[in-house]
Amino acid sequence: MKTSLKVILLLIAVVAVVGSLLFFAKLRLDPPRAISREGTQAGQVQQLIKGVRQGLDSDTLNQRWFAAHHLIGFLDDNQLLRTGESDTLKMQLMEHYVPAFARKCELKFGWSVWEEKELSQMRQRIKLLRKQENSKGQNIIALQPSLNGQLDRIEGVLNRYDRACALADGYGYKSLADSRQRIREAREYQADTYLRKNTHLMHELDSVAVRLQRSHYRYLERSVEALANYGTNWEDFERRYDDVEREVNLFADSSRAVYGRYLGVADLKSDMRHHYRQADHAFNDKSAWDYIQDIFF
Repeated sequence: MKTSLKVILLLIAVVAVVGSLLFFAKLRLDPPRAISREGTQAGQVQQLIKGVRQGLDSDTLNQRWFAAHHLIGFLDDNQLLRTGESDTLKMQLMEHYVPAFARKCELKFGWSVWEEKELSQMRQRIKLLRKQENSKGQNIIALQPSLNGQLDRIEGVLNRYDRACALADGYGYKSLADSRQRIREAREYQADTYLRKNTHLMHELDSVAVRLQRSHYRYLERSVEALANYGTNWEDFERRYDDVEREVNLFADSSRAVYGRYLGVADLKSDMRHHYRQADHAFNDKSAWDYIQDIFF
């Protein structure tokens, strides 16, 4: 009886040891892959996501976004998240990061000096965010209209800034209609809620009308100077002279209305008369006395 009991107890011990070894081996060779949202890994990601928006500056904010983004990717690549769980975490990350990012950008737009390096970083960041996709290949930002709208607002400021800078830099005269349009646009940019904080840009836009007027005047100077080349016949010269005269008179008549101030054209007209007399003498074979009379009378 005692011997039978000992045998039974020994068999139970052997089974327990073997079972433990088999369970341990299975655990090592086939670890659990599906971690619930309350699991350690997912919980760490969520804590990281919650801390994203608490970045004290843009660099810290971006670093925390990258840390959470890479952790989600690592867990997903190693099948440590359930199907669709990474998409949920990615969306949560965007919901925490984008509003904080937009706020940081708006604060910088409130500065009187805008650093081109920081503006470039904003553009790159927006481009990166718009490229993020979920497991179905869907654009994450596009799935959230509110997040997309916040990025659109920041991108809109950057685009208007670029156009305003191009307007301030490109002040070559093309036509009176073009000058009117560009001056109108400069005033619109000066009234922009964000752009008007940029003191350098405002100064450049404020001088657009003056620089366009000067460019217009230099254009007329070149046109008048071209009259020194009389051409091949009197009729052709008279036609060119009449065209230049119309443009000079138009500038004089509309300068104040278009550019905001009057700029005299007396010197231009004096040079025009000189070229006219020279051409008249050359083409119509006037005598020296006739030429003198034309000058003084």
